[in-house]
Amino acid sequence: MGTRTKTPGPGGQGKGRPARRETTRRRPKGGAASREEGVLGSDEGIRALIQASPAAIVSVDPSGIVTSWSASAERLFGWTAQEALGRPNPIVPKGKQSEFLALVARVIAGEGFSGVRVRRQKKDGTLVDVSISTAPLLDEAGRVKGAMAMISDISAETRTERELEKATRQLARTERLETATRVVAKIAHDLNNLLIPVLGYPDLIRAELPPGSPALAFVEKMQRAAREIHGINQHLLALSRQDPSERRSVDLSLLVQELLARRKPPPRIAVSTDLASGLPPVLGEKGRLLRVLENLYENAIEAVGESGRIEIRTDEIRVGEPTGSFARIEPGEYARVAISDTGPGIPREHIDRIFEPFFTTKESTGRRRSGLGLSVVHSVVREHLGYVDVEPREGGGTTFLVYLPVAGAPTTPSGS
Repeated sequence: MGTRTKTPGPGGQGKGRPARRETTRRRPKGGAASREEGVLGSDEGIRALIQASPAAIVSVDPSGIVTSWSASAERLFGWTAQEALGRPNPIVPKGKQSEFLALVARVIAGEGFSGVRVRRQKKDGTLVDVSISTAPLLDEAGRVKGAMAMISDISAETRTERELEKATRQLARTERLETATRVVAKIAHDLNNLLIPVLGYPDLIRAELPPGSPALAFVEKMQRAAREIHGINQHLLALSRQDPSERRSVDLSLLVQELLARRKPPPRIAVSTDLASGLPPVLGEKGRLLRVLENLYENAIEAVGESGRIEIRTDEIRVGEPTGSFARIEPGEYARVAISDTGPGIPREHIDRIFEPFFTTKESTGRRRSGLGLSVVHSVVREHLGYVDVEPREGGGTTFLVYLPVAGAPTTPSGS
């Protein structure tokens, strides 16, 4: 009996060592090793999972050389596996290699991360917003041999977030402007009543003074100041007008020509025009629309300073879906005026406030300004169901664009 137990023959069914070895060989059917091979499977199984993943999967060695490249990576970034394997990771933008290798080192050290948002490069050179999650890549002995990343395209999500953020800023700006305009309108009406005697009394005082009286100089200063206040107040009253008088067809190209005939630029400022002929008319109050162009033109002259260039263009544009850098331009047919300058541009911290009443950056130039010119532009254009957009120019300067609905075209109430 001891012999059967301890030393069974090759075909024996005892409980000796050979039987235990046979049991060990069958353990993968239900043991831990089986689960590892069955779930992650063989190399073929891993490759199948990688190729089936909707997210791009890329692995690299510690030096950043690509060791695997999924079909989704090819679809997202444009490089084939043949082009990517064995080479430095091509999706890392120029100037970001050191940052990328530092991230790889972190992953290899066991500091994997999840959902990190970065920008990566496509084969055509464009950048794409992606979310990256990583884990260390182990060899058969359990040693770290590289890093694997799962990369998801979040361009649509990022674009939606940016649009929502932009819309929120536009709404806040519109509400701020509306509140400021209501306050200014109330002050302007009250001030207008108080100005009537201030404007008239200097003439009465002058009539009572003898010729050559020293007081005449003071009366003259008082009257000049009163007239200046009156001029500012007229701008304030313009902000409060929400129902323009009779509207007629206005050709914006002809209006630009009238503006330039009235106001010649300083000698060292060059003005060029590109005015569309046969531009569809807009329905508006010509005098107030001319004021819009005058204010934008004066703003451009001040921005340019002693020398530079101003460009004025008109065209017809059909907006198919909401657009705009500063304002949200709703779909529709518009006649557009663009006034560009080569000045220093508008600082980013000021861009949200440029249409607010009394906001000005001209104090640094030594000129005293009311800060109402652009407020009037915004108010008048809004009355005409139009939009004012602002764009920085490449190389410096600013472009203001006025969109006014073509006469007879459907309109959408405008915001900022």
